[in-house]
Amino acid sequence: MALERVSNTVLGYDSEQVDALLDRVRRQYEKPKSRFITPAMLASVEFDLAPGGYRIDQTDAALAEVAIEFEHRELKARLERIGTKRFRAETRSLIGTIVKVLSQDEKKQFSPARNGYHPKRVREILRKLVVQEGLLSAPSPSELKTAPLGRKNGGPARIEVNEFLGIVVSVIQRQELVR
Repeated sequence: MALERVSNTVLGYDSEQVDALLDRVRRQYEKPKSRFITPAMLASVEFDLAPGGYRIDQTDAALAEVAIEFEHRELKARLERIGTKRFRAETRSLIGTIVKVLSQDEKKQFSPARNGYHPKRVREILRKLVVQEGLLSAPSPSELKTAPLGRKNGGPARIEVNEFLGIVVSVIQRQELVR
């Protein structure tokens, strides 16, 4: 994966840190059964900013795609290991979690945080999630993982929103696997 750098007068992700992570990602692709890196690790990674570093938007999008691919592999292996019936039961439970969050008042869905996401942008994403007859309709995993949610003091807690969107992405991929 080739990432572009920003000019030396602009801050981007520290290239040494990104390169170290990408090296682990490459090793994971070479040895899929190993656990050099997991989707959870990719979701929580943070890089320092440095002049002339890698473009932030491009790096985030690339890592989101890798996380989606790694999660797909893990879910496929889980389906093979536990069988369709149990896999579907787990998926129904996750859909129940999504319905519970979506049915709450907007101000109670996520805790307010000092450095939270922008509430309006979070609401826009949540409005795109629809559960009907036990099936989730939602934007693509890529769109959900890269949606610009902004920042706002007192906005929804980033960690809670990220965890929720992680559940949504998992359900989307699970539904695709058992079609």
